[in-house]
Amino acid sequence: MDCPPPTPATADSQPLLAEAVAFFAEPGLGHPPPPVVRTGTTSCHFANKRPRLLAAPPQAAVGEDPVPVDRLPPAFAAGYPFSCFNRLQSACFADLFHADSSMVISAPTASGKTVLMEIAICKLFGAEGAENAAIALYLAPLKALCAEKAAEWSARFRQRGLVCVEATAGSESGAERDAAGPSAIQQLGKAHIVCATPEKWISLARHQDLAPGILDRVSLVLIDECHMVGTSRGPQLELAVAGVRMHNARVRIIAASATVRNIGDISRWLGGTGLGQAPAKTLVFGDEYRPVPLTKTVLGFECHAAYYRFQRNLDFKLPGIINAHCPGSLVLVFCSTRGAAQESGYEEYASYEVLQFIGRAGRPQFGTIGKAIVLTETHRVGFYRNLVSGQETLESR
Repeated sequence: MDCPPPTPATADSQPLLAEAVAFFAEPGLGHPPPPVVRTGTTSCHFANKRPRLLAAPPQAAVGEDPVPVDRLPPAFAAGYPFSCFNRLQSACFADLFHADSSMVISAPTASGKTVLMEIAICKLFGAEGAENAAIALYLAPLKALCAEKAAEWSARFRQRGLVCVEATAGSESGAERDAAGPSAIQQLGKAHIVCATPEKWISLARHQDLAPGILDRVSLVLIDECHMVGTSRGPQLELAVAGVRMHNARVRIIAASATVRNIGDISRWLGGTGLGQAPAKTLVFGDEYRPVPLTKTVLGFECHAAYYRFQRNLDFKLPGIINAHCPGSLVLVFCSTRGAAQESGYEEYASYEVLQFIGRAGRPQFGTIGKAIVLTETHRVGFYRNLVSGQETLESR
C-alpha cells in the first residue's frame, strides 16, 4: 500500500557526581576514569524541589500524513503486520530514522510509542544488520516490560539476525542457570539489543567480567517510562544513563515519557553533554493521538482508620462505582496486595505504575472508549488529578 510522503512534526552541567564516576570506574575493570565534565545528572536540570516551570515545547502538528512501513529497509519492514505507521509514528519517523540526534517524546499511553523505539533500532542497524557490533539498550522500570519487549523484539528482528536479551533480576535465576542452553548473562556478549531494568544494568556495568566491553558497545539508549526519574527509582536511572555516557558521550538517547509539566527539563538532561549544549529534540503529543478516547476520574474518600480498613471500605464501594461509571463493560481492578493492606508500612504505587494501569484502559481490541478511575484518600486527590492530566512536575531525587 502506498502512502503520501510524511509531514515532519513540529520540534522544538554541572559535573557528574563523584560517586557516579567511582561507581562505574572501579579499579581492575580496564576502563580508566573518564573526565567528569562530560555529562550532568538531572539535579542540574530539574525543578529539584523549587517552584519552577519551563515553557512546554510546541505541540506536534495534527493531521500528519501516514508514512509507509516500506520506508524501512526491506528486512525490517517485513516484520510488521501493517503497511503504514500510525499518526504518532508518522510524525516522528523523519527525526527517528533520518537523523541521529537524541529525542524526548511525550505522548499518552497506548499511542504506539514502542514502535518509535523500533524505528530507532532499525536506524542503528540499517543495512549492516547483525554485522554491526553496536548495542541498543532498552531501560524500563518494570521487569514485565523488559520481558515483554525482549520477547517481541526477538521475534521481530530475528530475520535480521539480531539477538535480543533480557537482563532483569529474575533473568539469571538458579533454574535458568541449570537449564540447557546459554544463560542471559552468557548471551550478552553476542547481544544486539539488551532489555534491562536500571538496577540490573548498573550491576552489569560494575561487573564487566560477566560481559566484557559491553559498555563500549552501547550506541543507542531507549528509555521507556522516562518519568520514573521523579520516583524513588530515579537515581538508578540517572546512574545507568550517566554510566553509558561516560563511555560514549555521543550515545543517542530516545526517551518516551508520559505528559508532564516540565518536559523541557528532561530534554535538557538528555540533550548535550556539557554546559550550554542544546536540549534533546522534543515532541509533545496530546490525548488526541490515542487510538481510543480515554476519560480519567479521581475520587477521594476520607480515611478515619488504619489503611487496611480504608481498603476494605473501598472494596464495599467498588460495585456501586463500577455500575455508575462503566455498567456492562469489562473492568480491570488494581488494588493493594493483601500483605500491604495488613502491614503498617503501606506504600503507594509509583507514578509510572499508576500510569501503566491507566494505560490498560481504552485498548482498541476491547472497545471504542476507555475509562480510568482512581480511588484514593481525600488529601491525595489533587496529586492524582495532576498526574493523570499531565500536570505533574518531575523533580530529581
